[in-house]
Amino acid sequence: MGAVADKLNYLNSTKTAIKNAIIAKGGTVGDNDTFRNYATAITNIVSEDTIQLKALIQGDCENLIIPNGTTSIRRYAFYNYSNPLTIIMPDSVTTLGSQCFMSCTGLISVTLSNNITNIPSQAFSSCSSLTEITIPNSVTTMEYGAFMGCSNLVSVTLSDNLTIIPMQAFSQCSKLTNINIPNSVTTIEGSVFSYSNAITTITIPSSVTTINSYAFSSCGITRINVDKPKNGISGCPWGATSATVYWNDGQVTYPSLDDILG
Repeated sequence: MGAVADKLNYLNSTKTAIKNAIIAKGGTVGDNDTFRNYATAITNIVSEDTIQLKALIQGDCENLIIPNGTTSIRRYAFYNYSNPLTIIMPDSVTTLGSQCFMSCTGLISVTLSNNITNIPSQAFSSCSSLTEITIPNSVTTMEYGAFMGCSNLVSVTLSDNLTIIPMQAFSQCSKLTNINIPNSVTTIEGSVFSYSNAITTITIPSSVTTINSYAFSSCGITRINVDKPKNGISGCPWGATSATVYWNDGQVTYPSLDDILG
């Protein structure tokens, strides 16, 4: 099925879901009403979730409380949404679709469900208004480019149960300065901070056993603290050619002169 047909099917299913929600709340809509006309029907329904729904349809939503009972956020659900948006996600949500908030440039803040286990590929990529994110401890996995291109992201709190930091997870996050890797992570994949030049120091916990040889390439890292004896993880300095590496046995690995001079 082609992309246009997929989008039409998605819009039709969305329209049907909203129609059913209006009817369930006592509203009236006709079979031939347009999607945007549903906002008129919602006006006559007084409840918190329908007010939020009306705002989203009209494109002027600033604070969206996703109704409790919602179990998933579909792929592309908020793609390219540019109006100011703050989202509170109930704990009934267990699944996020890939790219669900991709290029949602209006997203200022999001409170994630405490029952999601995975942040899928590019879920929040290019959310240029997002300044901080807390990933709940329910999350054990993240996928490629989850927060790539979040140009105003300053602070990230990772899940204490995360096992892998995936490729380009925080690449092109040019203002990112604060991120702590929890002692649950075992693997750090490639280019996780590429073109994120504000981050200068990273601490690697003892749980990490594998770091991609280009994990810290093309970023601002100049100091790496490793909670292992010297060369306890192969590939040092993992692409951070200007970085000094401090091991927990007191040994220090300095950047080579060739790397410094290019």
